Amino acid sequence: MVQINNSDLSKELIQGAKIQVNRETPPNQLADKVVPVMEVNPKLLRRAMILSNGTSATTSSGSVLLAIPTGREVWITGLSISNIQDANCDNILFYIDIKDENGTFRRLYSKQKFTLTATNMSENIQFSYPIRAYSVVALGCSFTVGTSNTTYSILGYYVDNPNA
Repeated sequence: MVQINNSDLSKELIQGAKIQVNRETPPNQLADKVVPVMEVNPKLLRRAMILSNGTSATTSSGSVLLAIPTGREVWITGLSISNIQDANCDNILFYIDIKDENGTFRRLYSKQKFTLTATNMSENIQFSYPIRAYSVVALGCSFTVGTSNTTYSILGYYVDNPNA
C-alpha cells in the first residue's frame, strides 16, 4: 500500500468523492488495485464561450462578426441565431461564413425563409466537433422589403498558436 502524503490530493479526494469526514474516515493509502488518474494537460479540456455577437437589421448586409487575433486559433463549437420580422418582409436569407486555410469563404450556416407573415424564430446549433476559423467569421442577412432584426452569436474557444 502506498501512503498519500499530499494534503491537496487528500482534500480533492474528500471533496470529489463527497466523503463526510464526521462519519467516515477518508482513505490515506492507495491499494494495489486502485489506479490514480491525473489530468496531465488541463488545457486540452476547452470551455466554450460566446466569442462574438452581432446584429443585422438592414435590407442587405454583410459584416465581419469576428476577426481572428494574431497568435491565436479560433475553434467554433456552435451558433445562436434569432430573428424577428414583420409581415412585409419577403424572402430572407441568413448566413454565417468562415474563411478556411486557403482564404476562401465557406458557408458555415444558411437559412432561407419565404414568408409574408410576421414571425419570430430562434435557433441554437451545437457542432459535434469544433470547426476552425482561420481568419474571419462573417455574418449576413438579405431581404428586399419589410423590417427584420437578426441577432447572431458565435460560440467557441481560443487556442494560443505559437506558430502564428
